[in-house]
Amino acid sequence: MPPNVFVLEGKGGSASPPAIIILFGWLGAPEKHLMKYGDMYRSATSGIIIGTTASPLDIMLRNDRKLCEVGIEAFRKASSALHVHGDEAKLYIHCFSNGGAFLWDALRRRIERCIEAKDGYSNPDAELLKFTHSRLAGQIFDSSPCYLVPSKGLSAIGIAINSLMPRLLVQTFFFLQVTFQALYDFFTLQRQLPQRWWDSLIKSPAIGKELYLYSDSDQLLDKNHLEMLIAKRRERKVLVESHLFHGAGHVQLFRNEPQEYSKRCLAFCDL
Repeated sequence: MPPNVFVLEGKGGSASPPAIIILFGWLGAPEKHLMKYGDMYRSATSGIIIGTTASPLDIMLRNDRKLCEVGIEAFRKASSALHVHGDEAKLYIHCFSNGGAFLWDALRRRIERCIEAKDGYSNPDAELLKFTHSRLAGQIFDSSPCYLVPSKGLSAIGIAINSLMPRLLVQTFFFLQVTFQALYDFFTLQRQLPQRWWDSLIKSPAIGKELYLYSDSDQLLDKNHLEMLIAKRRERKVLVESHLFHGAGHVQLFRNEPQEYSKRCLAFCDL
C-alpha cells in the first residue's frame, strides 16, 4: 500500500517565497492534526506543504526500508514542486517527535549512501534523492529527537493507541524488542543502541540550518540530552537555532503558544 501523503497548495500569492515544506508526523499523528501545521505555513508561501506519517509499527521497529518508502514518496512530490517553482524554491523538513525524527534519519542515511555510492551501492531513486537534498535549506525538530528510553517509549505508545488490548499488545511487543536489542548489544560488545543513535545524530553531516523547538514540561523528551546534542552540533559549526517553551506537553508547543511557534517556524523558513 502506498504511503498516505497529503499536499496543500500555498495561499501566499505570487509575491510570497515558494517554500516547499515536508511535515513528518509523530507516532499515530492524525492527518487532520498534521494539517493544522500545514495551514500555518500555507498562508505565507506560494509553494506547497507535504505531510505524511509512517505507520506506528514501522516507527517502533525503526524499519528503515519502510520508513524510507514513506519519505521518498514525500520527496517525489517535493521534487516536482521544486522543478515547477524553479531555483528560487527552497525545501524544509519539519519533524515531530521521534516518529518524524526516525523517518528523516532513515531517509538522510539513504541519501548519504546515494551521494557516497560506495561498495557498488545503487538505488533507483538516487537522482531524485540527490536533487532534493541539494535544495534542502533547513530542518525543524519539534519535541525531537528524544533520547531513547524504554519507559518513555512505552508511554508514547500509550498516548498514541487508545484501545486497551491493542495498546497492551503493542507495548509488550515493544518491550520484548527493546530487551532483545539490549541483550544483543551486550553479548556482541557493542555500545547500547540509544548511545549509538545519539552519537550518529551529533555527527551527522550538516544539511542546511537546524531549528530545535522543545518544552521544559515535555514528559517524553529529556531536555538535558537534547541541549547537549544542540551544543555538540554547534561545536561542529552547524547553524543551529533553538527555543525552549514553557509548560507545553509533548508535541503541544503550537497548541500552547501558536503565535510564538508560528513566528519561529516562519522566520526560520524565510517566510
